[in-house]
Amino acid sequence: MGFPMRREVTLNTDTFYPHSGAWSPCGRYLAYADTDGIYLWDVFTPNSSPELLIKTNHKMIHGFSPLGRFLMIGNGDAGFSFRLEDGSTHPLGAFSPNDRILLPYQNPSQIIYFLPNYQVATTTLPDELVGYQTEKIVWAGNNRFYRLMCNNQSCFMAGGDISYRVYTSHPLIEARNFDYDTVNDQLVVLHDDYNITITTPFTTLQYDLSPYLDSPIANIEWLPSLFYYDD
Repeated sequence: MGFPMRREVTLNTDTFYPHSGAWSPCGRYLAYADTDGIYLWDVFTPNSSPELLIKTNHKMIHGFSPLGRFLMIGNGDAGFSFRLEDGSTHPLGAFSPNDRILLPYQNPSQIIYFLPNYQVATTTLPDELVGYQTEKIVWAGNNRFYRLMCNNQSCFMAGGDISYRVYTSHPLIEARNFDYDTVNDQLVVLHDDYNITITTPFTTLQYDLSPYLDSPIANIEWLPSLFYYDD
């Protein structure tokens, strides 16, 4: 059985900042914004007090990286990823599930690697999407990713594989949106108003849904499975 526990802290600010708090993946630490910066609180240690993590005017907290080693703070060019282990800052972006690779949002031609002993390495990719902005990044495991890149005229899905810091790009696919199912390793791509492609580990299928829909597709996403098989 659990036990009742109530912990509370008094903020210095009387202003509520939207998206100004986040729990660590382990559920033990709470990061939140106050007037003078971002605080980190070990909620489950008796008599613990929040500690000022970094002084900053940014109040938006996007959350922790998958393993909780980084905290994503702020927006746009001014946003940054704060490394809790050594206090270093890095670009805002999407971390791989093992926290070892970072894809920056503002510079899609960069891949940042976090190596042992707190070393950092950077790879610069060919400028195949100059002028495109990153709209979405999804990791498919620790070494494969997909991202949606758009400009004023069009959008493309650009993906790649990373093995031992060697990057192999996937062919560019014209797309409006995509979604990846991490459980079943399935990718669905929305190409236009009615056409989608579904890729599984076994096959790739294309569908024209115009005969079945009364209006264009606005968005696309995988939903949790309703059924499963127990072997």
